[in-house]
Amino acid sequence: MQRLLEHTQRELELIGEDQDTIFGYLEIMKAYIAMGASGGMATLVTKTVSDLLQFKTLTNLTDSPAEWTEIGEGIWTNVRNPKAFSNDAGRHYWFGKDLSQIYESERSGEWHSSSPEQQSLW
Repeated sequence: MQRLLEHTQRELELIGEDQDTIFGYLEIMKAYIAMGASGGMATLVTKTVSDLLQFKTLTNLTDSPAEWTEIGEGIWTNVRNPKAFSNDAGRHYWFGKDLSQIYESERSGEWHSSSPEQQSLW
């Protein structure tokens, strides 16, 4: 994997990165190499790292109370994806201001409410 380190350094130098930044990238590449990722596994690791760096979730959102925080009266946001909002404690959610698509959370088995008010929101 020495080739990957050489490639990384060369490409970063070509775009004019400073030596401290190049060192940081090389450390990231060394950690990647240390995972032993190669072939098909390398693709999976690369996608997973990319998703995590973008704060994307790796699994679907659930209705677990631990995943939702009430930020205002009757409005919750998801702790795993702060772009997700709900008005029924996470049973259903939408992203940002786009209410044109409402998603149903995966059931965690933790959500219990007999409140007719919450059940009638959708």
